[in-house]
Amino acid sequence: MTTMTVSASPALPLPRLTLLGVFFWFLAAMAIRFFGPSLLVRGSLAPMFVFLATIPLTWGLLRLAMAMGRVRGAAVLPALAVMSLVAMMLDGVALTWVPQLYGVAPDAVGMAAWLLWGVAWTFVWAFYRREASNLNSVSA
Repeated sequence: MTTMTVSASPALPLPRLTLLGVFFWFLAAMAIRFFGPSLLVRGSLAPMFVFLATIPLTWGLLRLAMAMGRVRGAAVLPALAVMSLVAMMLDGVALTWVPQLYGVAPDAVGMAAWLLWGVAWTFVWAFYRREASNLNSVSA
């Protein structure tokens, strides 16, 4: 059984992470608006390829976000949580009051599923990075 030690997080650059949360939320919203209707069509094979391509894409986006946020090590997971919380709040507001931001989508469920899939994989990568850095610090 794997255990995870929870320790105090280093200070996070909250204003920068908040802005990054807004930036990445808007990027995902525009991806859904412009590419969702053609790529996430039920009954075709396209969604499978989009979901598979999202796995390495999220690794790259996590690395980009951490570089832009100037965050590393043990701060990666809490930083991702801050950015994701900001994005989820914006999704809630936009889906309630400005759903047209996402475009007119015949399969909004598939697009929402893709968004959740991507966020989940970003957390997988952040946990992976954390565990790998923990192993490196133990062996050093």
